[in-house]
Amino acid sequence: LLPKVRLSSFSPEAPIVDRKSLALPGRNGIILTNQRKTIYKERKIVVKFLINSRIPEQFYLWRHEVYKLLVRDEPYYISNEFEPYKRWLVICDGNFNIDKDSNKNFKEFDVEFTCITGFAESKYMASEFYNLGGEMYGVGMNIPQDDLVYSFNNNYSFKVYNGGDVRLYPTDHDYSVDLVLSGTNVKIKNNNTGEYLKIKGKLTNAKVMILRQYVTVNGKIAQTEGRFPSLLPGYNKIVITGANKSSVDFITRFYFK
Repeated sequence: LLPKVRLSSFSPEAPIVDRKSLALPGRNGIILTNQRKTIYKERKIVVKFLINSRIPEQFYLWRHEVYKLLVRDEPYYISNEFEPYKRWLVICDGNFNIDKDSNKNFKEFDVEFTCITGFAESKYMASEFYNLGGEMYGVGMNIPQDDLVYSFNNNYSFKVYNGGDVRLYPTDHDYSVDLVLSGTNVKIKNNNTGEYLKIKGKLTNAKVMILRQYVTVNGKIAQTEGRFPSLLPGYNKIVITGANKSSVDFITRFYFK
């Protein structure tokens, strides 16, 4: 988009945990209060760019193009050539200057982005083919040598692999599940976390969808107990009881600190 503007460095801050704590009189340090899950805050990404134009007129032109491209009304994704398989959802509110130095036609400058989710995410869904040559996934993304499976038919005890560094929640992440179930009071449990979802009543080839906090059966809100399990980093053992027929498809990205 900007052939005279190059990336010099891409520097995300460390993840920031929003930890709840309190201090008690007469006790050293702080007490960590109970949190159902760890909450991460937004984080800064400082990116260094270089404008390198041939003539002064081009410098001013490219500076304007940088402002127009980076400072936008809505959030957008950025990536970089060092880790092309990851992306970050960011906003950029400006507050940076690109001053031309006397007769020089080049300038290095920093831009501060805010990653509003606090994490990088994989550009591709977990079920897609792991193709290192095609830059879908890369070294450092926790991809094992095993053949990873995210669709399960009439399998009532299986493992699902979360290749990210972050625990996946349907309410927080691009993580949904499609199921076709037959049975009574079908229960889906993650043995690693103890979380489970029970769908009450009888199901006959019912199309069940898990999307955010909603569970629907054939397009209608289901009567349930519990919540659909989150996925810890690594392998998660999922057990289904009460079903005599099942098809399960996990549809998710991976998230990275």
